[in-house]
Amino acid sequence: MLRLMGLLLCLCCVDASGAQRIDPGLSSAEIGVRLRWVKTLHCAVKKFEGEVRPVADNQQRVSIRFDVRSLDFDGNESFAQHARSEEFFDVARFPWAVFESVPFTSALLYEGGDLRGDLFLRGMFRQVTFTVLPSPCDRPGIDCAIEVSGKVSRSAFGMNTRRFTVKDKVSINFSMLLEPGTTAESAGK
Repeated sequence: MLRLMGLLLCLCCVDASGAQRIDPGLSSAEIGVRLRWVKTLHCAVKKFEGEVRPVADNQQRVSIRFDVRSLDFDGNESFAQHARSEEFFDVARFPWAVFESVPFTSALLYEGGDLRGDLFLRGMFRQVTFTVLPSPCDRPGIDCAIEVSGKVSRSAFGMNTRRFTVKDKVSINFSMLLEPGTTAESAGK
């Protein structure tokens, strides 16, 4: 019963006329690149934006844009330069990576599971699957963060250089909190 009440409260926060924005100040995004013989380099994505939009049949869809120019490798400037170069993310031509999910029900936020969608990176769309962790609270995104993680193949997006030193799988993790009571339409006014 508490979960149902939490679900109703959460759905009330997202009105039917608009989308609820992801709060970038309270949310975080990280990319991890595994080096073959050393360690995993973690990189914070300092600038991103997104929203959760209601769609038909009591479903919703999440859309997130990551500014790959804002990658912060915690002081490792040589790797940051390589990551921004045309060999890796090619930020001069493709400054944003975009994830657009397929519609999902709120049950995914409570129970966890696969979040499928399209990732646009380096001018290419690829279908990807991320994992949503089960929610520890009754109002996911409001009272606790929605935790999402997954791995993508960098070679699927044309990042084929330095295969001997950098593994193919790149981890992507994000922790999302929603702006309470604000829709994307009203926040822009």
